[in-house]
Amino acid sequence: MTAIGRTAYPRPSVRLSREELGARYDLTEPDLTFVRANARGDVGRLLLAVLLKARQDFGYFPVPGEVHASIVAHVAARNVSMTLRQPTSRFRLG
Repeated sequence: MTAIGRTAYPRPSVRLSREELGARYDLTEPDLTFVRANARGDVGRLLLAVLLKARQDFGYFPVPGEVHASIVAHVAARNVSMTLRQPTSRFRLG
């Protein structure tokens, strides 16, 4: 069996370049409209935005703890206009 690292499937915990982050995780206007209409609070909007873009990128909804912190920080800084208080290696709620 082929090792997962040698497949074409994206992996949620892989660190991406700035260009890749922009190409994969910048929200479109319809994405932003959806997030604003369906989530409450900064954390809820961030979570929904990350899960929406991760679903589009990975083809499934990952567990929030599987998404690399650089992805969350990018979405927060570029799309949701929210700053993270403390960077972590994984995104966790609670």
